[in-house]
Amino acid sequence: MMDARQSLMHLAGMAVFSAGVEEYIHEKTPAMFPRASTRGHFGVGRTDETRLDAGSLLPLRVVDDIYDVTLAEGETATSYERTESLDALTDDEPDETAVFVHGWLANERASLGRMSMLRHSLRENGYDGAMTGFTWDSDEMAHRWKLGRRIAERNGPKLAQFVYDHHERTGSDVRLISNSLGARVVLEAVRSLYLSDVHDAVGSVSMMGAAADSDSVTHDGRYGKPVREAVGEVHNYWIRHDGILNQQYRLIELTGALGGTGAEGDTPSNYHDHRVSYVPDHYSFYRPGKGCVGKLVADWGTNDAP
Repeated sequence: MMDARQSLMHLAGMAVFSAGVEEYIHEKTPAMFPRASTRGHFGVGRTDETRLDAGSLLPLRVVDDIYDVTLAEGETATSYERTESLDALTDDEPDETAVFVHGWLANERASLGRMSMLRHSLRENGYDGAMTGFTWDSDEMAHRWKLGRRIAERNGPKLAQFVYDHHERTGSDVRLISNSLGARVVLEAVRSLYLSDVHDAVGSVSMMGAAADSDSVTHDGRYGKPVREAVGEVHNYWIRHDGILNQQYRLIELTGALGGTGAEGDTPSNYHDHRVSYVPDHYSFYRPGKGCVGKLVADWGTNDAP
């Protein structure tokens, strides 16, 4: 059981992580990072009916059930914006593109810092392919987890549209990479591609510290068939000592998380769990020198992903 000291440490870590400290000094122009964006696409409004689900009656959670996520005027379920730097990357028609989807509690500055950090880690580990990011409204207040989760899920079709467009315009194979709640965006995108009969756009999915249910990728889970049919290879990197996922996520969602236990149940043959015990905590999966990016890159070379 999580004691008060552990809880305060986790909350402090979340606060620091959301402050944009990941904007490393080695990155001179993080604002130029090529990316697609859906920031500002969703708002929060009161619902007509109170809706209760797992964790709703926990302290500070009832507020989630009188509010819901609404789509901004002028936006659609699949709309997104592109930066000029992303257009330039697309014009180069890369053979392969890594797309990073950041996690929860990231404002615009923090999301750019996280993208910059991952790119640096990838380059340090020998990856020389094209890289872009997908940034979304993940800066919902920390005590409103469920609203953040819904925003993540509704960004799935938007990410799917971006992946499809990029693949069609460039012929590039896409590697989707996610951290924490970004896994919900990625898995919903894979499901959207599957439901749209797009089965050849995503070469691989790599999830680090995934804040998604541990049974969701099983054969009978929400993402089992999409994973099997619409992705080349799926890699999930997890640690058992992840306090955020194995304590707070489990307390709120009443189930385990992929990033804290791995998959629980039978999974498709192209799904692979990797326990990376050397990663120190939930915030360090892609930190240079401490994370598992080296293994992530190595795994791309040992499977059938492009």
